[in-house]
Amino acid sequence: MARTTSRPIAVVQDSIDVLRRRLSTLPPSPHVSELLATTEEHQREAERWSTSPPARDESERLMTALLQLHIEVATIERRLGNS
Repeated sequence: MARTTSRPIAVVQDSIDVLRRRLSTLPPSPHVSELLATTEEHQREAERWSTSPPARDESERLMTALLQLHIEVATIERRLGNS
């Protein structure tokens, strides 16, 4: 039987995938490495949701954290002229 992915987990996974792609286009730096490490931490957290679905506040917290990462990456891209 195939496992289905819940909507919140799918949205989080898509967001993480986009962050990875965008971070991979940036020049290496300690800050970019830190952002990638944070993204990977969020990935591990989201993977745990497949066995134990998150409480609403947990999923909202992670989605907010991912949004903040997207904003930070966009700021870096703008500074570098990559937007």
